[in-house]
Amino acid sequence: MAMKFDVFNGGERNNYVHLAREGDFSGQFWSIGHDGAWLRLTTQFRGEGMCLDITNGGPLDNFAALTPCGNYSGQFWKMREEGGWYRLTTHGSRARAASTAC
Repeated sequence: MAMKFDVFNGGERNNYVHLAREGDFSGQFWSIGHDGAWLRLTTQFRGEGMCLDITNGGPLDNFAALTPCGNYSGQFWKMREEGGWYRLTTHGSRARAASTAC
């Protein structure tokens, strides 16, 4: 069973991301845009105005969610190849998203 990075739609975790079974869902289609030397990640589901960000504080500290795009360090990403895998890191957070296969 293939799992994809997807976006919660509604409820207390609205706009947070999680792994979900593969399907034809717009929250599983991601766009990678460039902002200078950094990357910004958006989904077909929420559009170009909502960027992948890292929650700063609270019970969901360091969880990833889509938030309105802005000049926030948690929305600026780097992708680094390590031995055939890619590691995503943010500009200003201790958090590190899961590595994914190439």
